[in-house]
Order: sequence, then C-alpha cells, then structure tokens
Amino acid sequence: MSKFVDLSTPQEQATSLLQSLKKVKGIHLDEQLQLEQGSGIPQIKEFLTQLVSGNHNLFTSELQEKDVENYFNLICSLLGKLDTVTVDELVKKLMKLITTPSNDNTNDRSLLRLKILNNLYHMFDSDSISRYEVLICILQYALDSHNTEVVVPHLGALDSWIEKWRIDLNQTRKLYHLAYTILLEAKKSVQAYGFLIKYLHTFDQADEETRASAKQDAVKAASQAIKQPEITQCDDLLEMPVIQQLEHDPLHFKLYQLLRLFVCEKLEDFTSFHQKNPDYLESLGISHEECLKKIRLLSLASLAVEHQQLPYSLIAQTLNIDEEDVEQWIILAISANLLDAKINQLKRIVLINRSTQRVFTEVQWKQLNERIGTWKENVRSLLHIVRANQASISQAKLQGAHSNILA
Repeated sequence: MSKFVDLSTPQEQATSLLQSLKKVKGIHLDEQLQLEQGSGIPQIKEFLTQLVSGNHNLFTSELQEKDVENYFNLICSLLGKLDTVTVDELVKKLMKLITTPSNDNTNDRSLLRLKILNNLYHMFDSDSISRYEVLICILQYALDSHNTEVVVPHLGALDSWIEKWRIDLNQTRKLYHLAYTILLEAKKSVQAYGFLIKYLHTFDQADEETRASAKQDAVKAASQAIKQPEITQCDDLLEMPVIQQLEHDPLHFKLYQLLRLFVCEKLEDFTSFHQKNPDYLESLGISHEECLKKIRLLSLASLAVEHQQLPYSLIAQTLNIDEEDVEQWIILAISANLLDAKINQLKRIVLINRSTQRVFTEVQWKQLNERIGTWKENVRSLLHIVRANQASISQAKLQGAHSNILA
C-alpha cells in the first residue's frame, strides 16, 4: 500500500491546505484563523480541530476526486505530527466527517469516501489498535452505502487482525457480527454463517444473562444450519452453550429438536417431527421440500457409514424412494461431497469408499481407533510377507552364486 509523502514542513502543509479550503464553497473556517510561521504544532492542532469538527462538505461536486483525496492525505499527514490522545480524538471526528452524507444521499461519492477511509486506516501501524476503530467505520459505511462487495474480499483476514490488535471480547464480537451482516447483505450466506458461529463462540464462557443477549442470533444460526444445503456437518452447534439454551426455551425448543434431527437423525425422525408440527417449518421461512432433500442426503451418508456395500433396496427403504431413483440420489450425495462411492448396476449395489461422518463423539473415536488398529495389523502382515519374500529372493541369489563358483 503506497502512502502519501509530502516533503514540505508541517507548517507549510497546513497553510497550503487552509488557503485551499477557504476557497471551496461549503467550507466554513474561521476567517481570522492564520497559521503563522514558527507557531508550530499548537496552531496545527487548532486548525485540524476546527476542520474536522465542522459540518464541511469536502465532497462537494465542484471538487475533483483527486483534489478531495489530496486534501484528506494532507490532513492525515498533519495528524501524524500530533500526540496519540489528540489523534484518536480527531480521527473519530474525521471519520464522522467522511461518512456524513451530502444532501441526504448516502451514496454521494461513497467509493471515494471508502478510499479515503482506507488511506486513514493505513496511516496507523499494522499492530495499532486505532486500525480497529477505522476498520469498524469502513465496514459500517460499506454496509450503509451498499458497497459490501468492496470489503468482502478482506474479511478473511479478520482473525489475524484480531490477534495482532489484541482487542477485547466485546470488540471481537462487534467485528464478527458486522462481518456476518455484511456477508448476508452480499448474499454470501455460507460465509456469513461461518462468522455467525465465530460470534456465538465468543459466548462460550459467558454467564447465563450474557448468553441470553445472543439468543436471537443463536436462533438464526440454528435455522441457517438447517436451511442451507451446503451445511452438512453442524454437530458442534449442539455443544455450544448459546445454542443449548434453546433446548428448554418455551419459544425455541422445537427449533432445537429440529436441529438435533439434522445433526444426527434420519428421515423417519424428520417425517415424524413434521407430522406433529406441520406448520413449523413455514413459520421459520424454511422450505419443507428443501429440508426433505437435505435430510435424505444426510440419512444416506449415515447409512453409508454403517455399511461398505449398500443394496439398492436398503437405500430405497431408508430414503423412502423408488429403487429406480437410487442412482440419482447417490450422484447427488457424491456431488455434495457426502460420499465417495461406485455404483454396480448389474448387482444393484453401491460400493462405499468414504462417507461423511455427521457426528463425531466418543463412539466414533472408538470406531476410528478400531479401524486404525485393523489397518496397522494389515500393514504389519503385509510387511512380514514382503520381508519374507525378500529373504527368500536373497537366499536364492546366494545359492545361485555358490553354484556358479563350484561349477
């Protein structure tokens, strides 16, 4: 990232900026304000305080964008000459000045405003906590001005920034929730869900009252885990205290039951739930058909974990479909990366190479340990056979060599 560099003295920069701004319509500065040579930092502080505290339209249409950016670059350069406390105070006012719309139009040169906020962000060292405040302003303004596509590519670096800035828990929550909201606005629901889960994890050690403040976001997370076809593993949600509070909540206990179905149960359980609560999915804004498709795919994944070979008849019975449709569902499961399998049409069976494990509890760890033990024994036996063959070949070669010598 390039930075603005001006080789003139701070006094010269401030005087030049003052003279330029007094000529711009809509800029109201004290006519008596003069920057005398030698007066130094105190007058520069007074000038900047007056400038960033006013309701000035620096984004007026009579100014070229490059001129507006240069003015703000000079302001940033002058801010760098002041003490930290003063800078923090003025930066807050400067951010308000930058994001305040002209003529009640939030899109008034919004991309230019974001560019200037970005320049302000880079004015601070990479590990400075001040970057956090500017970033919050950037993200919020991008959201308010409907320019989320500008900031979305940078959200992947949030975790590293949080670690570098050492921000507190409330600041982390604010950042994660803002990222979640931005991604929803950008229609990137799966990425948004990821940040919502990170946000909810910040309540893992919170008290009951604090967790209750995140209840509505917990409801959103549970609903999205059910609704989104791309989300096929969400057993970790049931272990989160902020989600567990829904289990006994009079308004949301059914949602918790439904979430549990999609975490570890099969089609028959979903069918039973829907029959008892026929209007519940609609009340959540969730399509029954989409849920039915998803629970069938998850049921197929669970069935494949239990068997290495699946006859068409068992798949049809489990998914409540005709045998003629089995291959279609196998292909869907493979496309969703739930299965790695081969179809034997002659024998009407499906050979399972790999299947997604929907839940991973102590039982699954035990099964994995048993499988690894079996693999180790198989490898050990194979190595024994290979070594025995190598020994036989070596012995045969040695005997052949002796025979040649005797001959």
